[in-house]
Amino acid sequence: MLGPLLAAFLGGLGAVAAEVVFTRKLALLFGVTAPAAGTVVAVTMAGMALGSAFGGRLADRLGAKAGRVYVGGELLVGVWALMWPWLFGIADGWTVSVPSEWSLVACALATLVLVGPWAVAGGATFPALSRLVGREGEVRRLYAVNALGAAVGAVTAGLWLPDLIGLNATLRIAGACSALAGLSLIARAAGRIEVAELAPQLTLRQAAAAYGVIGGLGMGAEIGFTRLLQQAGPNPGGLAFALALGTYLVGLCIGGLALQPRLEKLGERGALGFAALLGAVSLGLAVAVLPLIPPEMLVGHAVGPSPGNVLIFEVTGLQVAADRLAIYLFGVLGPGIAAGGGFPIAAAAVAREQRRRVESLGAGVGLAGATGITAAVVVSLWMGFLPALGTIRTLAVMVVGALVCSALLTRRKTVGGLAIVSLALFAVPPWSGLQIPDDETVELFIETAAGPSAVAHGPRESSVYTHGERVAGMRLDLTIPMILHPEPKDVLQIAFGTGVNVAVMMDDAGVESLTCVDIDSALPTLAEQLPQVGRPLFDEEKATFINQDGRHLLRSSDRQYDLIYSDVATYAQYVQLGTVEFFELARSRLKPGGIFTVKVHLDTLTAEGMWRFLATFQEVFPEAALFAGRTPHLTLVGFTADPPTLEQMERRAAESVIVAPDAANKTPAMVLLGPAALAALDWPVSTDDHPLPFRTALVGPLTDEAVAESCSRALHDAVKANPGAGERFFGWQAGPTDWKPAPLEPVGPRTSWF
Repeated sequence: MLGPLLAAFLGGLGAVAAEVVFTRKLALLFGVTAPAAGTVVAVTMAGMALGSAFGGRLADRLGAKAGRVYVGGELLVGVWALMWPWLFGIADGWTVSVPSEWSLVACALATLVLVGPWAVAGGATFPALSRLVGREGEVRRLYAVNALGAAVGAVTAGLWLPDLIGLNATLRIAGACSALAGLSLIARAAGRIEVAELAPQLTLRQAAAAYGVIGGLGMGAEIGFTRLLQQAGPNPGGLAFALALGTYLVGLCIGGLALQPRLEKLGERGALGFAALLGAVSLGLAVAVLPLIPPEMLVGHAVGPSPGNVLIFEVTGLQVAADRLAIYLFGVLGPGIAAGGGFPIAAAAVAREQRRRVESLGAGVGLAGATGITAAVVVSLWMGFLPALGTIRTLAVMVVGALVCSALLTRRKTVGGLAIVSLALFAVPPWSGLQIPDDETVELFIETAAGPSAVAHGPRESSVYTHGERVAGMRLDLTIPMILHPEPKDVLQIAFGTGVNVAVMMDDAGVESLTCVDIDSALPTLAEQLPQVGRPLFDEEKATFINQDGRHLLRSSDRQYDLIYSDVATYAQYVQLGTVEFFELARSRLKPGGIFTVKVHLDTLTAEGMWRFLATFQEVFPEAALFAGRTPHLTLVGFTADPPTLEQMERRAAESVIVAPDAANKTPAMVLLGPAALAALDWPVSTDDHPLPFRTALVGPLTDEAVAESCSRALHDAVKANPGAGERFFGWQAGPTDWKPAPLEPVGPRTSWF
């Protein structure tokens, strides 16, 4: 049995590690959007369901040669993963050539071709392995070990390996694991099937439907708490998904090893009924306590030093307090344990009812797996593309449904009463995951596929809570991009934020066309509730809002702009949009003499991340410069022509209505590092395959140590030591509770900035 267990572990590890990489790579076709992840997950699960159903039947037909299905499936999975980067390159070139109105359809078709065959082959492996072992009592062990390997694959490929060796190298390791799993059993013969004697209590449809509810509940918990974990702080979706998926898979392992032997004693009806009860109660408790978790201190793009925050960040790269993380993972683990314990029971019931013959073990495992996976596909699409009720209330619906299922199976009135009591979960505020302080009142809450967002009015100011951060409606650093281009008529702003920048830019009479792109369609509506905006922004003819990812918009359209201003929040600016490929794409969409500007968040980047980001930027924009504005954020500018002189900058500042009246007198002090200074940087550049690590793009919890390691002090030292620096740099000193400007000493007089 050791050989099949090792094969199950390696097969699970390789398959899930590859899936995690597929998701990150395919997001580049769509742009970094919710439809990308939803499509990848749906195609993967649909393919696995198809492979599971037919692979099990084929294994039964082959009998003693059932091992061929397993070996062939694992080898195909491994070879496909090894070939995948080459296939992806072909698909990438094709999707770019498709007209923009068909780009999403093209990306979906590319995903189907790139992931579908791999998923079908992977889905066939576990039923075939179960038939190859030939003993129903060992299915739970195979299932548990397979889930354990998958958990290891999810965590390593999601949290660590890509940062160390890159995405393609991670994919090669995943493919090698799958191939080794197949090769390890290439000479193994089938054993005799021994079906456990369970009292026949459920029909095939009843068993399949019951496990569909249990499996769907588990997947709903995983996706739901992935979304909530992203809101606990400025947390990358890739890290949140990997941790939630790994936790769910650990639950499957625990359920298969520890829970299933106890459930078996209850008979089929009682076992599946108790599994549904366990999953529902676990998820229901996690949802019920959400309003009781104290909110963390959100400061811009960072969270406060809550207990355990620093340790969690160092291990996972996520910014979240220990109590909140424990509750979130409990809400995922419980349904995972229930699904792991219920699967062997459901497989046995389906196997018995499938053909009433002992040779139906492969079909039973395959059909039971296909049912659970099909339910997961439905839940993935529902939760991924936007639950109409919102994440929290959708989870409440699943809890009630699972309790009703348990009541029907166990025929206990107490469980039915618990289902009625669980209706109280609908009273949990849908914005509970946004960590809005008690002294603020929620005026408007909207949840889209991009996540939940809200406007809250507090005793001091109004704020928008979105994407795991609190954003006040202050005017930022539009001064710099608007004085560096002589006539910015056509402007693209990537990311809406609070809408303050959009509103101010629209007031510039020289701007003839303003396009704003953001993945969250709710933000313009929320902005109307802010006193700083207070009006519809896209009713004017010259302003357009596009609900897309910025990268996808640039890929799908060849429109040219005078100015592209990127103000994407937190890590996405430096990871997904901080690569040579994206900067080359942005440059190709600029008119002659156009400029590309990026807002750099000092409260986000580490010093290492800053240097690598600047080096990557100048790889594409050799004529680049870094400016200091009137906020703790810097502006990085890439020119496609000769940079303006100081005199030209001052004249533009005096003519523009968008900048402060005294900006012309302050322009020399805005310059930090010019092209000559940036050219001296000697850091590796970031690419789509090897992007900036999440932990480098995130400073981490707002502690004195984290601030000391941020890029602020490193920039100040560079300004002092480098002759390409400006006259002075306004640094920022941060404590645990507040941010204060601290003017630093002048570097020295100068007359030319580059």
